[in-house]
Amino acid sequence: MSALRWITLILVLLICGCSPEYLVWYGHSPNRFYRVEVIERDKRQQVKMGDTLSQPYLGIALKTITFSEDSQRFAYAAETDEGWVVITDGEHSRSWTGIGEVLFGPKQQLVYVASDLDGWYVVVDGVPSVSFEAVMRGSLTFSPDGNHLAFVVAEGNQFRVVIDGKKGFLYETIASLRFSPDSEHIVYIVRNGPHQYIALDDKLLGPFNQIADFTIAQNGRLGVLVRDRDRDGWRAVIDGKEGEVFDNLGSIQFSPGGQYAYAAELNNSWSVIQNGTPSLVYDNVKQLTFAEEVLFYEASLAGDTFIIANNIRGPLLKWIGRLIVSPDGLHIAYLGQPCEGSISVFHNATVQTVPNALSGSLVLSDDYQHWACLTQNETDGRINIVIDGHVIRPFDLEEMMTLVMLNPNASSTKHEQMLRSWIKAELEVYQKSQRENPLP
Repeated sequence: MSALRWITLILVLLICGCSPEYLVWYGHSPNRFYRVEVIERDKRQQVKMGDTLSQPYLGIALKTITFSEDSQRFAYAAETDEGWVVITDGEHSRSWTGIGEVLFGPKQQLVYVASDLDGWYVVVDGVPSVSFEAVMRGSLTFSPDGNHLAFVVAEGNQFRVVIDGKKGFLYETIASLRFSPDSEHIVYIVRNGPHQYIALDDKLLGPFNQIADFTIAQNGRLGVLVRDRDRDGWRAVIDGKEGEVFDNLGSIQFSPGGQYAYAAELNNSWSVIQNGTPSLVYDNVKQLTFAEEVLFYEASLAGDTFIIANNIRGPLLKWIGRLIVSPDGLHIAYLGQPCEGSISVFHNATVQTVPNALSGSLVLSDDYQHWACLTQNETDGRINIVIDGHVIRPFDLEEMMTLVMLNPNASSTKHEQMLRSWIKAELEVYQKSQRENPLP
């Protein structure tokens, strides 16, 4: 369209009093059943879900749009003439001067961070906490059972953790706030002076020169990766007992029964340390995971890559993607490329060629019987969803990129998790439709 015609169209719209409607953003609920749109008209924005259209707002905070895990509850923050509000299932909160993080907990309870002239608050299902000087962005953390909520607040140049409304001790820095899988313990890294410590509930463990990572097990067992005090290396500390020094270490994994394992590098060779005993030596080791009491991991040797399960080696491949193992160890899946051939899906005892499958996109259904991944069409470059070897539909890459852009500070791992949750939702929707409308 020429510039003259464009200007003429604008003048006609102005004369007629017409105001175009713009689609600002769109997305779907976690189960992919509900489409949500943010539209703009007359310099006001509205949220549309299905046939329901919200009232006009000055603006919608796109980053706050969120569903509960079961997709039954919906919330977002919006700016009104009186200030910022959080809309939850159509109900408005009181007005605030600002809104921070908004999320649903495991029990579908809504929590958000909000401010007024007196400070910052954490609001749980409409009930605000006491005011704080600041609530650290991204620190809202629920226990897995949803019964406990923790977050980090700032006081001057120091920080403390607040758990279920109870204030912890002040530290110079706080990082990596986590609950144990059984929700009975809370762990995080703190710094006081030149040293770092592990804060386990109300106890400080350390001091350590540097903490790379830690793992808290179901039964409260604790593994920490720390830099050695006397040598240029790293060691694992399991329940307070220090292991050998290595050049590099992978994260510690615990089994439900209390076994532990981690990958360790020494002199450019890797091995798996399982319950203190080293495995054979490999060129590389990664993706350690326990299923019940069986250890699975990926290893490489002399140019070949393979999966080892219970000390049994799988097929030799050129490349292996993300390893998926069911909790009982009975189902396994991964993308892999044979030494001669295209990328394939290795699912239990079957191997199915899937050319141009995208790394990191493979998922399994809830029952672990079906798989889905993304592939790229060689002809037009389009991204498609493939389920059990069949191309089902094009993947909405525009929607996915918009979601990524709304979370620009998230890690690539987090973005991959978002992508996989999306693909898995599509897989479950497809399987449900197949069960309800089976082919003749």
